[in-house]
Amino acid sequence: MLVPLFFLCFGTIFAGYIFKDMFSGLGTPFFQASIFTFFKCTILDSEFLYQLIKILPLIFTLFGFFFSFCIIYSAGKKNQLWSIINLFLSLKLTTAGRSTYRFLSKK
Repeated sequence: MLVPLFFLCFGTIFAGYIFKDMFSGLGTPFFQASIFTFFKCTILDSEFLYQLIKILPLIFTLFGFFFSFCIIYSAGKKNQLWSIINLFLSLKLTTAGRSTYRFLSKK
């Protein structure tokens, strides 16, 4: 089982090295016509944006994670969280849950 994964690992490393300029080069035209924009924008415009604008999706993702984490634990209903977790864990004990678990765990 590890031998095919070993070959796939080396294949992805070499393919990533060969095709890296296609996806992430400066001003690459590979995905130029994939998204329609109404205004005229060059590919180089996205390379020279402010760093804050580039990491804005990461900031919003982390903010959403911590906001939802705070809502779950500050609601005062800590037993509700454990009841949801126990519900998902008890689904393995039913027939449909067991067959679904077996299907998904067989990879």
